[in-house]
Amino acid sequence: MSDDKEIRWAVTNPYNHKVILKQDTYEKHIDNDHTRSDAEVRKAMEERAKQVIEKPRYIVEDATVDNRYQYVDVVPMNVSDQQSLRMFKAIVDVSCQPHEVVTWMPVRDKIRMGGGIVYDSTRGIIKE
Repeated sequence: MSDDKEIRWAVTNPYNHKVILKQDTYEKHIDNDHTRSDAEVRKAMEERAKQVIEKPRYIVEDATVDNRYQYVDVVPMNVSDQQSLRMFKAIVDVSCQPHEVVTWMPVRDKIRMGGGIVYDSTRGIIKE
């Protein structure tokens, strides 16, 4: 996945790995790969995505794609003009260096895990 594309931002995760968001990934998967209203929600949550990658509540192995992890937290959101708490996940590809953000989104349903929890903010690193 890594190449010489422009980096939009970079953060460090709890494993002390650099995680980047490339500009073309932002344009393709955050802004243009969804309905306009969904893209607007995702774009508005960009700063939250960075925070969740830096300090997630959990990191879990993705259930559907190898070498991807879900960084998970509970975040406040305005839904229908009311404040609510919603699960939020950022998907990170770890098959490249630095690791790369694939996408992020608020989650309505449960989060499916592949191999389980690898990081818990109350316990620290569980699995390298």
